Amino acid sequence: MRLLKIFLIVSISASIYSSSNAGIGFGSKKAENRAQQELRDRVDKMVVSAEPLIQIEDSFERTLDILKEAYFQADQSNYTVGIIQSANLLADCYTVLIDYSKATSKYYIAMRHAETIGDSASMAKSFRGLGLVKFNMKQWGGAISDFNSSRDFNVLQDEDKVASLIDCLLGLSYYHLGRFEIAEQSLLNARRAAFEVGDSMRLLEIDLNLANVLVERSNAPSVLNKFDSLYEGFKQRNEKIGMCHVLIGKSRSYLKSGDNTKALNQVHEALDMTRNSTLNFPMQELLEVAVDAEYLSGNYKTSADLMRQLQELRESTLSQSTSTKVAMLSADYEFEKKEEKLNDQISEKNKQRALLIVLAVAFFLISIVIFLSLRGVAKERRRSDELLYNILPVETAKELKANGVAVAKAHNKVTIVFADVQNFTKIAGHLEPTVLVKLLDYYFIKFDQIIQHYGLEKIKTIGDAYMFVSGLNDTGSNSAINAVLAGIDMLKVLNDSKVEVQEKYGAHFNFRIGMHTGKTVSGVVGKIKYAFDIWGDSVNIAARMEAHSEPGKINITEDTYNQVKHLFTCAARGHIEVKNKGSMEMYFVETKKPSQN
Repeated sequence: MRLLKIFLIVSISASIYSSSNAGIGFGSKKAENRAQQELRDRVDKMVVSAEPLIQIEDSFERTLDILKEAYFQADQSNYTVGIIQSANLLADCYTVLIDYSKATSKYYIAMRHAETIGDSASMAKSFRGLGLVKFNMKQWGGAISDFNSSRDFNVLQDEDKVASLIDCLLGLSYYHLGRFEIAEQSLLNARRAAFEVGDSMRLLEIDLNLANVLVERSNAPSVLNKFDSLYEGFKQRNEKIGMCHVLIGKSRSYLKSGDNTKALNQVHEALDMTRNSTLNFPMQELLEVAVDAEYLSGNYKTSADLMRQLQELRESTLSQSTSTKVAMLSADYEFEKKEEKLNDQISEKNKQRALLIVLAVAFFLISIVIFLSLRGVAKERRRSDELLYNILPVETAKELKANGVAVAKAHNKVTIVFADVQNFTKIAGHLEPTVLVKLLDYYFIKFDQIIQHYGLEKIKTIGDAYMFVSGLNDTGSNSAINAVLAGIDMLKVLNDSKVEVQEKYGAHFNFRIGMHTGKTVSGVVGKIKYAFDIWGDSVNIAARMEAHSEPGKINITEDTYNQVKHLFTCAARGHIEVKNKGSMEMYFVETKKPSQN
């Protein structure tokens, strides 16, 4: 959290500097009319008034309202500088609120507009923000790339403070990747910059990270003295999270030297510190060290108990990451550039071909070749479009082609469906790999045909699981109805083909299906291979419904039931305890009501 606050302070400085250089609200073309200039002045005032409020947690709601209005008015009036400033500040707010989808979208919007006017300071700020988003999501490689880009674009006056922040984050990213030599060099660079600006707290944090690197590289005995000194430094500032990090570092050092008892003492001191505290302690790191320390000390039961706590925490973290991990939008317009390059190559070949034909034959043949060449280009373009539409929803593909990016979208009422094989691991153990793949392919092709028939969207297959969603472009109740109809058809296909599949492959699969209707976010992720996906708590609930289903049955939540009960007969299962969700009402879909056509 402290890194976020430091980032915001540096970002605000960047905004002010960029604003003064870009002429925020203090100069305009003489040709602009008075009404337009007054609108831009209002945008500038809102941005300036919102900047200091970002650092005050109690003012976040008010800050967001101000910045949203500023961004809306700047966008309506095509005020580029206002768009850049308000978008970057909105992204900062969303980053602190852990709404990474909106943060990423706004950073890229600011970046694209800054690129058009050559605003390097804003480009640097946007890349820093994107890097911090990826850092928080543990995407270390992407974070490193964005931090380096930020440094390349950085033209701020307060260079030491910015350099200290970026080098510190780079060092931590390299540390998590296990590249300790580079991590150490980056942290030393950060330390020099922090020393120049007199940031004593930053120096403590950097020295702690350098000590952790030393443990991994050599674990020299002197590192324990460094940890003791750092502990006192954090203690004097009442920084309990920093104290906890020091104890974790000491524990790792003792474990590497084989002194398990001392390692265990440090672990228990850290665990005691976390009790009855509302602070955001590094519990996952602490539990990882605690599990090792207890196990190596022979306390196997305690180690197992801590391992269960660690696993629950990891599952919770994964769930949160899934619900917030959004489409990391592509900023380099790679698809569009590749298409332009292909067209240029085709055009060049056509010119060379035309020249040779001119020397050999008449003008009539040249015309024919040109016509055929142009038709070939159109055919290749259609094939490229068909491939893109096959892996992405049509609207998303069109947006990606037109803009180079596809902005993440929120959906209020969609139905998410999971189907997977009962006892898959046991069955797979008795099948040849080629037979297993062919068997899965047989079922998934059938499922593809069904969801295509109902106009639904396949998301992905995950091992033996098949995931699709209904209602991405439909705000009515049809999403749940179509999902249930598709599920019924899937079960019918499974039942009708059971004998045939058993004879052909020597085995058959029994699928169980679960679905839930609720809110979600959809978007495109990746640079090298585009992938469409959805995120949100509704996805987790749908997965839980599948886990609580039975072979050959469709298990739905109460939200889905309320959308389909007038069309389908459903059997109430009562309230069932669901992991991390508490008690939830569930229903089995039985048949379509005979009175309905």
